[in-house]
Amino acid sequence: MKYPRYLALGSLIFLMAGCATHNSISPPTASLPETFSQSGAEAQSNLWWQSFDDPQLNSLIDKALTDNFSLKAATDRLRQAEAVAKQSGASTVPSLEATFDGSHTHQSSGNVDQFQIGLMASYEIDLWSRLAASEVSAEFDFMASREELETAAITLSSEVASSWYELVTQESLIKLYDQQIENLTNQLSVIELRYRYGQTQAEDLLQQKQLLENLNAKKLAAQSQKQLITQQLALLTGVTDLPALYIPEAPELSPLPSTGLPAELLNRRPDLKQAWFNVQSQSQQLIVAEADRLPQLSLTASLLSSSADFSSLMNDWASNLAAGIVAPLFDGGMRKAEVERQEAALSESLNTYSQTVLEAFSEVESALTQEQSEQQQLQSINKQLSLALKTEQIKLTRYQNGDSTFLEVLTAQNSRLDLEQQKLISRGNLLAERIQLHRSLAGDLNAEKLTRKGSTASTETDKAQVNN
Repeated sequence: MKYPRYLALGSLIFLMAGCATHNSISPPTASLPETFSQSGAEAQSNLWWQSFDDPQLNSLIDKALTDNFSLKAATDRLRQAEAVAKQSGASTVPSLEATFDGSHTHQSSGNVDQFQIGLMASYEIDLWSRLAASEVSAEFDFMASREELETAAITLSSEVASSWYELVTQESLIKLYDQQIENLTNQLSVIELRYRYGQTQAEDLLQQKQLLENLNAKKLAAQSQKQLITQQLALLTGVTDLPALYIPEAPELSPLPSTGLPAELLNRRPDLKQAWFNVQSQSQQLIVAEADRLPQLSLTASLLSSSADFSSLMNDWASNLAAGIVAPLFDGGMRKAEVERQEAALSESLNTYSQTVLEAFSEVESALTQEQSEQQQLQSINKQLSLALKTEQIKLTRYQNGDSTFLEVLTAQNSRLDLEQQKLISRGNLLAERIQLHRSLAGDLNAEKLTRKGSTASTETDKAQVNN
């Protein structure tokens, strides 16, 4: 006659489980245009820095992705999130524990020994999907952490590339200053000779020396900046001091990469995927908060054996099966307030996701606009430089013929020197804008694998140099 009672209990569980709620959420409609303002023809590789065809840059980024401690910390956070997801999944399956108790009691009539051994199991019936939602939330948190690692790897690689080409620009400027200083020093020797023979005035000599000192000051500033950038690169690559680097000339830009469609960013950029996983996780947390307001049903079972004789402990067993329901009656509105908090948190995560999508589109457009503007500025600088060279030559010829003052020559010369410097800086800016474009379009780098093993481009010689 006990089976009808179990059947009634099973029917109750089935009916209560049928009342479980599941929140379904879809991505908000992003008001993005259909296309970007510009686009190239070639698709961007995930390892986007290889488009610069720069072995030194490849080696530095490989080291950074392998040895950077901040990236390693992000990898550790991913492992923690994975462990939490496993813990959440464990709560949805029955738990089983083995027990053993032994006691010894001393009485006037004699000593009494008592032993107990058994198995105890417990299981919560997930009536309202509270446990399942908690598990799914942890899984989404894990996926969000994985995308966070990808975002950190992309950020790190772009910082290394930006610092590297800042270093290349400063090295180019130092070489240019050396060349300009050498030319002005040779001119100063001629001016000094003319001054001794009374063919020029003292202020011409002083002005030339002042221009030389100005160039020397700029060279010192570039050398200081180069040292600071080198230290920054060492920090990014996880070492205190970089080995000697061969610094090449700034590379020519490759053709503009294909930007694809704005909507494709949602499935490509890891920060957008991370933001959406956060929304999904928060949606599951709302289910948990709602389920906490409803009754919880737990089942427990035990199989125990007790005896005063350890050798006969396995001969006599007793079993027990119990079910219990816990229903909240009064909590001062705490659970209701938690539901309201989770609803607000879900709304916040949705708004954050929408804002992140808009910012992603804006980053791509800004990088495209700034690169185009810098290209136009570089073209203008080249035209100005061509004119400045002709002007300087004309002024110098007229000065040598006694038809103009040295101040006119100096003004034209100073204009040409500034334009040569601006040209190098503008080329460096172009590289920086291209790096920003790559960063705003970048997809997953498989950072977890890169941080664990490093890229095949890293050599044993590099590792030995770093260790030394």
